Amino acid sequence: MGAFLFPYGKKIKVTLTYSRGLEVKQLLGLAYLWKMRRIRSNFSLTFSSFFGMLSAFAGFIFGGQEDTNFEYLYIYTGLGGLIGGYLVSSWLIMKPNNYNFSRLIISGFTIGFVSPYTCWTIAFCFDSLVNKETRLTFIENPIMMLLSPASMTLINLVFFGWLIIPLAILTLFLTKKILQSKRPS
Repeated sequence: MGAFLFPYGKKIKVTLTYSRGLEVKQLLGLAYLWKMRRIRSNFSLTFSSFFGMLSAFAGFIFGGQEDTNFEYLYIYTGLGGLIGGYLVSSWLIMKPNNYNFSRLIISGFTIGFVSPYTCWTIAFCFDSLVNKETRLTFIENPIMMLLSPASMTLINLVFFGWLIIPLAILTLFLTKKILQSKRPS
């Protein structure tokens, strides 16, 4: 039996048990339970780096020929995978500290939609994929700036959704497996 002191002076008695891999820790005066096999704190950065590299490789393969507007697509897909993967995994997985099966599947689907949108937003804002008149229209009309990447994302998901979403889910599970620690620290 152990006693933990909470911030308001209340004491609770906690039985320390290691059945089913649980342990009790005290952090800032509060008692927390979590599994012994924890994930390291750099999950989002590691996942987004892996996913960004895989996205850049896919963008390089499907990017097209030289002297086309899509010759730098691998840069935009890599950045979209990196930024979208980091934001979604840090908000949906790291912040609530939840790495269960359903959370990883939902995050993979969300990353499958957010990453292409980020890719096309970067491509439309920073490259000559669109002409200068269209870029000026984006600056004048912010709704057009939100809807144009969304339409390209939908077209992208129709043709490449079979690759993006399973790749995001597989990369999430692979990152979880790699970063699981064997023993608690």
